[in-house]
Amino acid sequence: MANQTTVKIPITDAVLLRGTPGSTTLPATVSCNTVENVSLKVTKEKAKAFNRNTPIKQYITTLTDVTVEIAFPADSADTHLQAFRSCVLNNMAIPVLLSNGSDAASSRWSAVMGVESLEDDEDLLGVPLTKFSLFPWAVGASGPQPGFNA
Repeated sequence: MANQTTVKIPITDAVLLRGTPGSTTLPATVSCNTVENVSLKVTKEKAKAFNRNTPIKQYITTLTDVTVEIAFPADSADTHLQAFRSCVLNNMAIPVLLSNGSDAASSRWSAVMGVESLEDDEDLLGVPLTKFSLFPWAVGASGPQPGFNA
């Protein structure tokens, strides 16, 4: 069995909220109603845990990486597209809160994210899209930490 497992989850009826680019303030406040193709990629890793009461090997799983992939229609007038594009070009973080359409507390992911890639693409219907990959941004021990159930 692999030591690392990655699961990519496309989110139906995604609700993406964002804060101000360059800010680390959670929760996010501005609804990104033009976002498309939202997916959450979760990587878990297992580590051996030793227990003096049994000779059986035991494992602890930990969340080691989360990537959020999003896309926007490539319309230069879209303020959300401009916010994420600004983060890529100026190396800034952006606070986000992501959930499914039900917005249940158990389905929320919040973090200050770094926008690490920008890719223009065209989907099957011929509508140009701009894709972004977001990774948790290091904000220090006292800052908001990434996690579920925001």
